[in-house]
Order: sequence, then structure tokens, then C-alpha cells
Amino acid sequence: MALTDEELVDILQKHKEPMESAEISLLIYRYSRIIRIKASKLKKSADIDSDDLFQEGILGLLDAVRAYNSEKGKFQSFAEVCILNRMKNAVLKAKGGLRVADDYDFEQITDETAHTEDNIILKERNEELFKKLSEILSKKELSVLTLYLEGYTYKQIALKLSLSVKSVDNSLSRSKQKLKQWL
Repeated sequence: MALTDEELVDILQKHKEPMESAEISLLIYRYSRIIRIKASKLKKSADIDSDDLFQEGILGLLDAVRAYNSEKGKFQSFAEVCILNRMKNAVLKAKGGLRVADDYDFEQITDETAHTEDNIILKERNEELFKKLSEILSKKELSVLTLYLEGYTYKQIALKLSLSVKSVDNSLSRSKQKLKQWL
């Protein structure tokens, strides 16, 4: 069973050498994509190497591990703020600005603000994909495919859409053919 971020952080906070453990490697692996995305976006606003920003993001993640308090909220929300603050500080330094104090105030962090760039990008890609599928497939094929991808069985789809099971099967077959041609 995979450990949650909060469980990993709890283990790390109790470790003698937390930064030399498998748990920190796993946490860095989980957050590396988010850090890369944040680094590439911030790089556009400053003359700073994205690898340097990535390293700052990793340091922000390590800061979050050290400072996290499970009673105050989810680790992901807290970590993202710490990561972004660390990266913004690096950008300000690169521009010759003053260093902003690291502010890890849990009161400013809500679970509703935990929308990562990954989630936003995924939502945009899903919308683009759905738009393209709407162009390629008929309404019936799209409805059948959507329900199928949501885990419904052929029989459940047939009942839900008032179709025969054979009609569901045919619609899925046509959808697959059209998608193969498109891809």
C-alpha cells in the first residue's frame, strides 16, 4: 500500500537523517513534475536557468517537510506554497531584488487553493480532447464511449441510454475505428 504524502512527511520528521532516506526520494519523485512546471513558468519572467529554479523548488519541498504541521491542513497545499515561495525568491535574487521572507503561514493556505498547474493543464487537455471527440464522433457514439470510459458495462450503458446491447457494441466499435484513424 502506498503511503500518503502526510504519512511520508511524518516518517521523515521522525527520522534521524531524513534527507538521506527512501521516503524523501519518493516525495521528491512525486513532486518533481509540479516543480518542473512551476520552474518553466517562472523562468519566463527572469533570466534564470530552469534547472536552478528546479533545485530551488526541491529545496522548497525540503523546507515544507521540515516545517509541516499535519493539524493545519494538507501537505500538498503547504508544499506548493513553500516551493513557489522558494522559486520566487530565486527569481527576485536573479533580478537583483530583495529576498522575500519565507512565509509558511497555514492560515493563508486552504485546500481549495490546492489546484496545481498539473490539474489545470490536465483539465485543459481533457476539454480539448472532448472537443475533438465531439467533432469526430456522433452524439450517440460519444455518449456510449463516455459511459464506457466511466466504467459502465455494455448492459448498463444500454439501459441508461435506452439502446440495445448490440447497438452499444456497434457504437463502441465505430468509435474505436474513428479514433484509430484520428490517431
